[in-house]
Amino acid sequence: MLQSPTKVSKMNPSWSWAPIAALAMTLSVGAIISSAAASAQAATEGWQPVWANVSIPQGRTTQFFEYNCPPQFPIVVAGSYAFNSIGQSSGVALGFSGPRIDEYPAKFNGWGFNFNFVNGAPSGVTVTMDIFCAKRG
Repeated sequence: MLQSPTKVSKMNPSWSWAPIAALAMTLSVGAIISSAAASAQAATEGWQPVWANVSIPQGRTTQFFEYNCPPQFPIVVAGSYAFNSIGQSSGVALGFSGPRIDEYPAKFNGWGFNFNFVNGAPSGVTVTMDIFCAKRG
């Protein structure tokens, strides 16, 4: 679920437009990714709907997510993730990103993401994830 602003403040004349431009660019890229994911899902296979702005609790040192393919496209091919600016500057380390080969028997219909925060996740960290799914050949 995407979050939207709920409060608008008065403009400060000494305020720089650079952050607004960066935000607009980020939102434009996000819209392109979302529309590409939606059309891929509507077609047959490909990128699934984006799992957007998932919060990671403050202080968490390890966070695992699993994103599974729909039954009609049971083979996971790739996964992607992106942190918000707080997450990007938090020193997060990727522990695992791949098919669930850690399961027995190995699961090839789901992608796992494991993120590690050495000093714990700071307040406000969110991550957006996506997976690419295909049919059996």
